[in-house]
Amino acid sequence: MWIFLSIISFIIILITIILLLPFSFILKTDENGEFVLLYKFLFKTFGENPDPNQPIVKALKEVSGVTRLDTEKIKESSKKGELLNTLRENLSLVLKLFKELLKVLKNCTLKVLKIDIVCAEDNAADTAMTYGICYAVISPFLNIIHNTMKVCKKGEKININADFEGKNESFKFEAVLVTRVYKLLIALFRLAQDEAKRISEEEARKTTQKTQK
Repeated sequence: MWIFLSIISFIIILITIILLLPFSFILKTDENGEFVLLYKFLFKTFGENPDPNQPIVKALKEVSGVTRLDTEKIKESSKKGELLNTLRENLSLVLKLFKELLKVLKNCTLKVLKIDIVCAEDNAADTAMTYGICYAVISPFLNIIHNTMKVCKKGEKININADFEGKNESFKFEAVLVTRVYKLLIALFRLAQDEAKRISEEEARKTTQKTQK
């Protein structure tokens, strides 16, 4: 009996620890200046394009309803004459995804925010104008960030410079968002609930249509 209780207690403690572990989203620019999104859990960093054929990736897409946004499925619905209904449902899904994303962001901590910009144009006047535009864009962006989530001040480094000789134009960006695993699971659970409700209503509607025929 005590052995059984010890095993159960160990499993509960292990699950609790896993749920409280940090999960990181890393958004940064690569060597070509293109944005790259990475994920980090424990000591493992995942690429920006997880294999869509992996069972866990497929399952997550199905449960959350993301597969409905697939272009082929939209085309298939169009052929069946259900395009309007599909677009309405997809718009609802996109809004729900955006809503859940905002909730996750509000529960995130921005551990790292690095922006390094060097403005350089063909002449000094254009360089000065670009420099001013950068400041005009970055300032409200930082205000939104600070008002949306917690920001680690030690990890925030913003540098905007101007090269009036027009030789060293560059843009570097890195942001590391950290949240807890359980918060992501809560967001996934809410999406799964909505998707299950939608499927149930769709099945009921089809049954009603068959009965009427």
